[in-house]
Amino acid sequence: MNRILVHVKIRKPVIIICLLLSWQASFVFAAEDITGQWEIKIDYHGLERLAKLSFSRNADGSLVGKWGSNDLADVRFENGELSFTHVIPTRARDFKERYTGTLKRGEFTGTMSGDLGNFSVKVTRKKPKSPVLGQWDMKYRFGEREIKGRLTISEKPDGMLVGKWEAESGEHMVSNVKFQDGKLTYTRKSKFGEHELESTFEGTVEGHKLAGTFKSQRGGLPATGERVGAPLVGKWKLTEKQHEAYKKTTTSILRIAGDLTARYESGGEELIIRNLKLEGDQVSFFLEFRMMDATLRVDFKGKLFGKTFLRGQFKTKTTQGKIPLGPSTTEVTGKKIN
Repeated sequence: MNRILVHVKIRKPVIIICLLLSWQASFVFAAEDITGQWEIKIDYHGLERLAKLSFSRNADGSLVGKWGSNDLADVRFENGELSFTHVIPTRARDFKERYTGTLKRGEFTGTMSGDLGNFSVKVTRKKPKSPVLGQWDMKYRFGEREIKGRLTISEKPDGMLVGKWEAESGEHMVSNVKFQDGKLTYTRKSKFGEHELESTFEGTVEGHKLAGTFKSQRGGLPATGERVGAPLVGKWKLTEKQHEAYKKTTTSILRIAGDLTARYESGGEELIIRNLKLEGDQVSFFLEFRMMDATLRVDFKGKLFGKTFLRGQFKTKTTQGKIPLGPSTTEVTGKKIN
């Protein structure tokens, strides 16, 4: 009897510790809030597929999700593992794929398996872009002269901001770029022949306007700036019509950020827009993607009407293997919806 009691006494603390550890692990995973915006990247035979994921909870606490604007099915997050089913609709048939991934250091790594094969996948939380990113046409007065320059602010992979100043004269170096508490600050060193001038800038961003002051040993100079390409920034709904003979049209979404990086979304999938330009009212960009052994390049050229309407053409060139196929043209109209 004593042996039994001793055995129970020894095991009881062990059981309690195991229960505590199990409870702590469950609490960590339960405390991880995965609701919000995420981005999924799929290695599809060496070609990166992209899509926006979003998760939210119903009133009963169950998870629901979207892949672009399409609903996900059977969304689950249990013990640090995320899983869901995604359906890709096509004219011929629907393709199903199931994702399972494990949360580690704030991102999910896993596999997408289904009708199209098995692929490695990463899901990372989407970080809002800083409103200072992009190009700014700046101007200020120095005595009787108006000085103009273009300020470009970009972001490194580690989140560090970097700047560049371009002007008609002088050599300029921008450093110590920071955006904190709604204020943009940086240091600018300018060289004009044998003369050098160092100044600091502090300003605020409101929409597509930048206002602040350059300060140096010579005093303060108020400066203003306007975002380059501001009329394009936003969410556009594109309506595409291949030919007058076709009555059916398709719609897609074009999202353009303040730094003029952009994504084209169709059927839930996203493609990166390349070389986006706005020159006067003329808009141009291109995108590339691959389907099986076919590579497609789509060039857009169009005209911007005001700030909310766009009209132009997609010209698609297809290469099957190494053989170029005939080009096709699609009429496109766009309306800004956000």
